[in-house]
Amino acid sequence: MILNQFLSYLFYKYKFLIITPKTHSFGGLYNSIFWGYKLKNKRKLNLILAIPLINLNEKNIFSIYGIDLIYLIFKKLSVIEKLFSVLISIFLNSQLIILFFFRKIRLWKLFRKQIILLISENIGFAHTKNKNDYFLNKINFNYDELVEENLNLSELYNKKKDEISCNVTFCIKDNNYSKIKEISSFMTSDINKCRKSLKFLTQNNCKVFRVGEKSMVPFDFSSDKYKNLYNLRSYKSLLNNSYANCSFYFGSSASHGIIPELFNKRKYIINHTEHLEISYSKSLDNYILFKKIFCNKLNKVLSVEEIFRRELYDYYTVKDSLKQNTIKLIENNEEEIFEGLIEFYEKNFKGIVKNNDRIRKYLEIRKELFKKEKHKDQKYCENFICNIPDFYLKKYLN
Repeated sequence: MILNQFLSYLFYKYKFLIITPKTHSFGGLYNSIFWGYKLKNKRKLNLILAIPLINLNEKNIFSIYGIDLIYLIFKKLSVIEKLFSVLISIFLNSQLIILFFFRKIRLWKLFRKQIILLISENIGFAHTKNKNDYFLNKINFNYDELVEENLNLSELYNKKKDEISCNVTFCIKDNNYSKIKEISSFMTSDINKCRKSLKFLTQNNCKVFRVGEKSMVPFDFSSDKYKNLYNLRSYKSLLNNSYANCSFYFGSSASHGIIPELFNKRKYIINHTEHLEISYSKSLDNYILFKKIFCNKLNKVLSVEEIFRRELYDYYTVKDSLKQNTIKLIENNEEEIFEGLIEFYEKNFKGIVKNNDRIRKYLEIRKELFKKEKHKDQKYCENFICNIPDFYLKKYLN
């Protein structure tokens, strides 16, 4: 780790930023590229990619995410950036091989701290949020400076010339998916409750492309404007291509809800649960429909103000409360999802805007959260904004 961080700082002194995309994790990949690319742009640095090709976190060590996107980023680099990227990637992967064998022969458990001091799984920026990161502390890194920085990686793709057509990227994290990814269980949805919304989109001449992973639940929807990409052989590359070329994203949050921010796309997210990062949204063009929180003790659905007072606005508090059986999460029903979609569609494609007072009040209440000491490390999140369907705020704001 010490060598890697010193190397990172040495390159930084010469205006190069090393980014390690977290290829071992779907969500980690997009987060590391999202923040790393913003840092590179903000400080006007050259880019070096340290590309991990070994996954130490899964049984299949060659299970790698996002290679298609990383390749397109690599193609755009200058000759010197490419050369350094190859050399640094070889250096990083040699460390990953050593770490792999150390774990196999059980040296990892005995000398973990000593090994980490010498070698690590990343070089430069990797969105680890490690407060003891020598490199990030040395360059005075702060997430606050990056929130307003624009990012649009859709320029890496061959954008379709037909700007008139409406292409929708659609993804639902279902119960099958949540069994594999525990963190996604809070964001799960029943895809059948999106049927009415999908019918509206296809009848309004929108082409809908369902992306995701092969483990997701099959869904039968009959329309020549609806296509499944999640179950095709090249589903990983088709996912990024779909986001890059879509008009907007519709579906679940978590990682899939963050991806539109990399490609500068609008989004309508359903069944969201946390109010801190709000899927990194920077615009009121983006809509988020939250799951309802039912308090078992009070025997009622909590208002947004009550949720904030009880600190049920972040992932960890909700997770603990669910374990203690003090609350239940109520999924958005078909009519709520449909009504939210209509409002999103009318604002973004018809210019029709609903009541601004309620969303303004929500954002003011939310901003108060970041005055708390416990959220000082997340203060950058106060600059994220989103819209919420007016029917939801009218019913549940206070």
